[in-house]
Amino acid sequence: MKVLYVSPSLLPSRAANSIHVISQSKGFIENGYEIDLFCQRTIFNKLKFKRQVSLDFDSLADDINFKSIFSPFSRLSNFLIALYFLIFIFLKNEKYSLIISRNFYASLFMSLLKINHVYETHLVEKGIKSKIQKFIILSPKTKVVVISQKLQEILENKFKHKFDVKILHDAAFSESDQKSDYEKKRILLDYVPEDKIHNNFIAGYFGHLYEGRGIEIIIGLAECNPNTLFLVFGGTEDEIKKYRQRNKLNNLLFVGHVSHSKVKNIMQSLNCLLMPYQKSVKISGNVDTAEWMSPMKMFEYMSSGVPIISSDLPVLREVLIDMNNCLMATPDQLSSWNKALNLLKTNSELSSKLSKKAKLDQENKFTWGKRAKQIVELMNE
Repeated sequence: MKVLYVSPSLLPSRAANSIHVISQSKGFIENGYEIDLFCQRTIFNKLKFKRQVSLDFDSLADDINFKSIFSPFSRLSNFLIALYFLIFIFLKNEKYSLIISRNFYASLFMSLLKINHVYETHLVEKGIKSKIQKFIILSPKTKVVVISQKLQEILENKFKHKFDVKILHDAAFSESDQKSDYEKKRILLDYVPEDKIHNNFIAGYFGHLYEGRGIEIIIGLAECNPNTLFLVFGGTEDEIKKYRQRNKLNNLLFVGHVSHSKVKNIMQSLNCLLMPYQKSVKISGNVDTAEWMSPMKMFEYMSSGVPIISSDLPVLREVLIDMNNCLMATPDQLSSWNKALNLLKTNSELSSKLSKKAKLDQENKFTWGKRAKQIVELMNE
């Protein structure tokens, strides 16, 4: 059985959509499917490209059949991938059990050509693209996946039309291994001086440093908690340089980007994980997703077995429950964050309870394999 997956992704890349499509592809493979993944690459040599992607994603890419088109430019990547996909299906005429698309233009082409497929969207499109998105969603040959209940509500209100949709939050791979204190320390020593690790409670943040990610909250927490070490992983080179130059705190480190293959081990080596999204959250392209997002980071945090402090945003409550599988804090109130942090630092029993419940929720509901299975079931309805 074969799945054809049309991505919007430029690979290798730090973009969240690239992590998503690689992980979801692996989820299909776990369910016994062979997968052809369409993407754009910036590396001319195909073998070098495959090695780099596998390195970045901890060999997740090893079993994926990449149908990649080379371009040194990122602009128009979505359209170029869709065009390559269209040419491929007409020339090859291969049979697929399922076609899934996160590529806007590929879904448009398939809707026009009346090709059965699953269209997965994480966005509310604007302008002329909004009209096209409505056409795709209402096409009788299209099955729709959205990442949150709130996104479904927004699209239905916007288009003034109810439509069949499957709500599938993002996911993570379950992590079963438990690390000793020695192993945790050895992992952190690759990124942090040894004298900063000794006897410190360590809080971590992973992700982009875009506007609305709450980096100011983390800086404020570091100022209030000199005996707690705060580690910030992620960001572009320019962003990292800017924050490092401004940082005057000994207990706050902007570590920089690490490959996705290393992130899970680092997460498991910390005492708590911070998710300080603000009421407005920007992604690349200056798009605000705070109202409907379903961040992969949330599920990777949950899988780590480490307690989470999250912003109390309505859409995140579709997954997170305060004092059940996390602690929630008012997004822009430092005092609320400080209270939650100190509760974790002083109550080991609560920390253990929250982290175990979050891990159990992730394993039972939010894995890439389970998500792939639900997409297949949707196509067969």
